[in-house]
Amino acid sequence: MWQPDRLESGGRMSGGPAAIRGYLVQTLVALLETLDVDGDWISITLEPDHVSEKIDILWQYPGKIKAVQVKSSENQISVADAKRWAEEFLSARHDADKLVLVLVGPSSQAVLDLGQVEQVEVPPPQNLDLPGFIERAAHRLDRFLGSQSLPTGSADYREMLAAADGPRHHRPPVGAQGWRVAEDPAVRAPEGLSYKEFSMRRALRSCVVVVAAALCVAGQGAELNAAGDLDLTTGYATVAKLLRLPHDANDPANVLATVKYWLENVDGHSWLLVFDNLDDPPLLKPYLPGRASGGHILVTSRVRLDALGIRSALSIEKLPEEDATQFLLDRADRGAADDAEQQAARELARELDGLPLALEQAAAYAVAMHVTYGQYLDSYRSRKLGLLERQEPVSGDYPATVATTWLINFEQVQAISEAATDLLRLSAMLDLEGIPFELLTKGAEELGEPLREVMRPLDPFSVNEVLEPLARFSLVGIDAEGQTYSIHRLVQEVAKDVMGDERRRVWAERAVNAINAAFPRVEVSVWPACQRLVPHALAGSRLTKEFGFQSEAAGRLLSQTGYYMRARGQFGMAEPFCRQAIEIFREVLGEQHPDFATSLNNLAELYRSMGRYEQSEPLCRQALEIRRQVLGEQHPDFATSLNNL
Repeated sequence: MWQPDRLESGGRMSGGPAAIRGYLVQTLVALLETLDVDGDWISITLEPDHVSEKIDILWQYPGKIKAVQVKSSENQISVADAKRWAEEFLSARHDADKLVLVLVGPSSQAVLDLGQVEQVEVPPPQNLDLPGFIERAAHRLDRFLGSQSLPTGSADYREMLAAADGPRHHRPPVGAQGWRVAEDPAVRAPEGLSYKEFSMRRALRSCVVVVAAALCVAGQGAELNAAGDLDLTTGYATVAKLLRLPHDANDPANVLATVKYWLENVDGHSWLLVFDNLDDPPLLKPYLPGRASGGHILVTSRVRLDALGIRSALSIEKLPEEDATQFLLDRADRGAADDAEQQAARELARELDGLPLALEQAAAYAVAMHVTYGQYLDSYRSRKLGLLERQEPVSGDYPATVATTWLINFEQVQAISEAATDLLRLSAMLDLEGIPFELLTKGAEELGEPLREVMRPLDPFSVNEVLEPLARFSLVGIDAEGQTYSIHRLVQEVAKDVMGDERRRVWAERAVNAINAAFPRVEVSVWPACQRLVPHALAGSRLTKEFGFQSEAAGRLLSQTGYYMRARGQFGMAEPFCRQAIEIFREVLGEQHPDFATSLNNLAELYRSMGRYEQSEPLCRQALEIRRQVLGEQHPDFATSLNNL
């Protein structure tokens, strides 16, 4: 985690070009060391004036602190200068375990050989070569980004390393580029902003911006999907890893406690924690830090947040008609359109009631199909009696116009690709986010003829080809790097309603079978693959209950998911899966089948791990007797039951 802790009012440093150069040198020195050292550091803070005005860079490691002072000069640095700075550094009040004086500028051989002044380490001075500094930083940044499988060539990344002095005099001063921390907002809300809106903007502005894009990976902000307990658990594990906090990755309770402790006690850092898509507010309570003096928490939800003590949440309003019209024209690059087209865009914005998602999808259709907004408007008006005019959606309070807009896109996708249409139906049954490509390729045999024909397990691009029509009309979002895609909740609801009851059941069963086909036999080596599929296994569990599926595929999926969760220490989440698997195997296979015995054994092992021995023992004995009768006493599974008991 990287944090520039202090800039003067307005986000700019005082002191003129020399001070700007000094701050830039400090930052580049810190950045170069950060990208060159593969240590266990937790954070690095620039200008941490809450510690000591003599400290320019503060490194925090588990259990120890390193303080660095950077002195740069265009004039010759003498031994007397170095000793004076070291003594001043040593005399300052601080709690650092290690002190380092970094010198940048021309110096004599005696300074090069200095090495140490009392307890202050003095490495050989570096040349004051800003272009060279920047070139080395950019090179190491490229290497770092490459090692993290991140893009390396973005101009935005380079902008964050831009010099404000030296050979680039045309650059704006430091603070106007990626180094800006915050403006100095007025105390009163500007005209046109409500107090709530102004307060939110101030809260967000006060969260510092990371200096380098590479370090944004482990930076000041974190977003957690709050749709379910598993999402929150996984999200906190990701935060712990990015912050390099010492934790037990196999113990969710330890991960949660570690991250909450850091949030509650971190000194000198601002942070922003976002809980996105919270549909069950009470679920969030255990995950909230007890105090957050150094940070801010942002919760997004479609429901009221009274359970969290939030009485007056900020609403995301619809776009005003003028803004919605301008969005449609800009999105389709029709700013110079004739009066008729501009009027059609205005009427369409009015019909869509300023809903951003509906506007985006209407514009996506107009662009993809090369139709005018006048033509789109005529088609839209002819479909006024859309799905949501006839029936309320399952959840949420959605205007009919959104569903009507999507129905137009659904029909166009169907005309383009039957396989893409089937993929939309399948996606309506899965979890919203992070749908892995391998679920489609490995589960292709379970998905019906159109998808089975186009999905090629050895060709990952086959998934992209099927997704393309859906992405073109903004029905899904694709994460090419993560090899996953996502779908909006409302798109799912409309797609399910369009299918009708009989077809919905067919696709629910296909989804369960495909998830099972993709879910590997649980071993430590495939844990990452299992984790990618767990949210969809949860969806499969819900579908199995909703439609009453009784099949070996459903039983295996539930059994393997429960086994994986137990292995990862997620005992409370594992139990319902194990119980559900037992009931399905009992119904489908009978109580004398080896797989039924295995499901009993899995639940027994879960109870043993939880210390619930009285519940574990009878299950062990039952599994033992089944295996004795069916497999015989010389079978390895019988030996396993004996061992477990």
